[in-house]
Amino acid sequence: MALRAVQRFDAYQQRHPWVGIPLAVVYKFIEDQGGYLAALIAYYGFLSVFPLLLLLVSVLGFVLHSDPHLQQQVVDSALHNSR
Repeated sequence: MALRAVQRFDAYQQRHPWVGIPLAVVYKFIEDQGGYLAALIAYYGFLSVFPLLLLLVSVLGFVLHSDPHLQQQVVDSALHNSR
């Protein structure tokens, strides 16, 4: 029964070649573990945000050390944009 369904789908695919392209993309995505790789990119991308924010705050602290008025403007701007 399953073999017959596969044969019918194969015959349909041979009559309509456009069906093969999305199917090949899906098979290649599964074969290359695309979901796993996408999850890794998202995880490490999200994980890298916190050290970058820490670096930004540290650099701003050193650069704006001598200007308290500009420090207050940066803080006010950040708090205003977070609402």
